[in-house]
Amino acid sequence: MAQKREDRETRRSNRMVNDQRQMGQPMNGQQPYYQQQTGQPGNGQQQYYQQPMNGGQPYYQQPYHQAPVKKKKKKTARKVILFVIEVIFLAVLAVVLYVAAQLSKVEKVDIEEQKIEQQVQEQLPEQVVQKLKGYWNIALYGVDSREGSTTSALSDAIMVASINKDTKEVKLVSVYRDTYLDNTNGDYRKATECYLMGGPERSINMLNKNLDLDITNFLTVNMDVLAEVVDSIGGVEIDVREDEITHLNNYQVEGSEITGKEIIPVYDTGLQTLNGLQALSYCRIRYTVPIDDEHPGLDYERAQRQRVVLEQILGKVQKMDIVSLTNLVQDLLPYVSTNLTQTEILSLAKDIASYKLVGTTGFPFEKEAVQLQGDIVVPVNLAANVSQLHDYLFGSQGYEPTATVQEISNTIANNTGVY
Repeated sequence: MAQKREDRETRRSNRMVNDQRQMGQPMNGQQPYYQQQTGQPGNGQQQYYQQPMNGGQPYYQQPYHQAPVKKKKKKTARKVILFVIEVIFLAVLAVVLYVAAQLSKVEKVDIEEQKIEQQVQEQLPEQVVQKLKGYWNIALYGVDSREGSTTSALSDAIMVASINKDTKEVKLVSVYRDTYLDNTNGDYRKATECYLMGGPERSINMLNKNLDLDITNFLTVNMDVLAEVVDSIGGVEIDVREDEITHLNNYQVEGSEITGKEIIPVYDTGLQTLNGLQALSYCRIRYTVPIDDEHPGLDYERAQRQRVVLEQILGKVQKMDIVSLTNLVQDLLPYVSTNLTQTEILSLAKDIASYKLVGTTGFPFEKEAVQLQGDIVVPVNLAANVSQLHDYLFGSQGYEPTATVQEISNTIANNTGVY
């Protein structure tokens, strides 16, 4: 017992010695160490040095609260970063709100989208419906409008823009305006007349019915907008042929009357920059003589010229800064009519730099010009052309057209004698 009591006393004595050392108290007759100010360190606190108990050299002791100063700096830096992020977010939000406000200038045309979707589902097999959900197919119309209306006019340009939702790849297909098709009610006429007789809704139904598509959205521009776009982006580079110059200059006369733009004749052949009126006139040429498969002449090559100009426009627009692009949108929206919502338009706009135009072509692929109701373009076996179209747009090799398309194909062959 005595031994245990002695051990406890020894441990207690050791703890007292340690406590005294930490407090700077003298022990066992030794001289106490002392603290003396030596000046102000960088953080505004006083710095001390301590005299060791055994006569050694004094050493410096940093103030105990220097570490929290670094933490304060980290907090300050974090606040600056958050502030910058907030400013960037507000700037982007301001641009989005500005563009959205400009969308009110678009001529909004309501069509019965649910009815169109129902007709699509009744015609297409379920597996085809699911396949097409991976693509956003939009009808693009350029109308022959002299009085500003975009809903009661011939559709001189009819295109299907197919956007792959995953890859952002875009393919454009021009449907020749004089193509002989079912105008949705068993009346076979030129495709261009469908828009005039029933507006965009009937024309969309015509494209879906004859081509096994699922289009519900459209965008229409009148004759002015192309000239405005081209002038806004500084022109387009076009390789003009000798046989195109006369027609190009002739179309400028009427184009000038409609747009109010000055006529600047084109005299030279070769690659050159065309202004808005010149590019519009170039897109309207349809009387050149066929040369070869790449230069089919007539209306076929007009559709080809339109796609060339659109490709040039897309390439330049993708390189524009946000301010220039916003100004362009503001200037052009009054010339546009669509059933796209503001959300859908903004979705298209935000992805503009991601789109890759990977192919353009004309439809029908196999065709024959026939004199019936004037000059018409007859698909040589519409069903075979539709099968080729689905392969081109959606990679659906060996696509089997629906019974509806097969029936239309047979009727066209019987009416025209083209098989």
